[in-house]
Amino acid sequence: MHNDLLEYKNKYRKLIIYILLTIFISLIFGGILSWSIYYFKTFSLIPNQSDIISLFGSISSGIIGGVGTIIAVLLSISKTDEIQRLHELEYKKEKQQLFSREIMDLISKYITDISGYYYGCRRQVYLQDKLNSTTNELEKITLKNELEKLTINRSTAIECRYSLILRLQDIKSAEVLLKYLNKVHNQISINEDIKEKEFNQHIENLLAITYNFCRSYIDVSALN
Repeated sequence: MHNDLLEYKNKYRKLIIYILLTIFISLIFGGILSWSIYYFKTFSLIPNQSDIISLFGSISSGIIGGVGTIIAVLLSISKTDEIQRLHELEYKKEKQQLFSREIMDLISKYITDISGYYYGCRRQVYLQDKLNSTTNELEKITLKNELEKLTINRSTAIECRYSLILRLQDIKSAEVLLKYLNKVHNQISINEDIKEKEFNQHIENLLAITYNFCRSYIDVSALN
């Protein structure tokens, strides 16, 4: 956005200089023409000096009017171009914001599913250990039923991860985000030795990295 403002300022500065030069040259041309007519009035059909002055006034008015028309046209074209450019910038910014929201939505879905997977695995280990250690038949039945009801998979997380890779793989500023996402997916979430506090810290880090990327993506793109 800053670069566009500088571009507009330079554009108007050039336009003003062009207008001033046009007026200056037009006035000089009118003066030279009138002086020439006055100097060579013996060769013209203009009878006296008052007619020459009137002619000079008409020429000058015509030149100024013509310059005014040119200025109005140039300003109109410049204003139209400026409005079109602003619309393009607004459209581009909306697309960037929409893209960032999609990334945040995918990360949110990923975190929800991968967290469920992590806690599901921990619950499964807990129930299995308890089942192996108990001698109570009724408790064994209860534990087996709960184990059977457990649905442990990370299919949604896998889908979200692939979607994120496809969207971000060509964006250089997303390298850190993708690298940490792969770390959470391939190392943290499947490590049985990772404690709950450590796992949650990695999730918070992923959220922070995602937020920083989206914020930077919008800000940097707006300057281009």
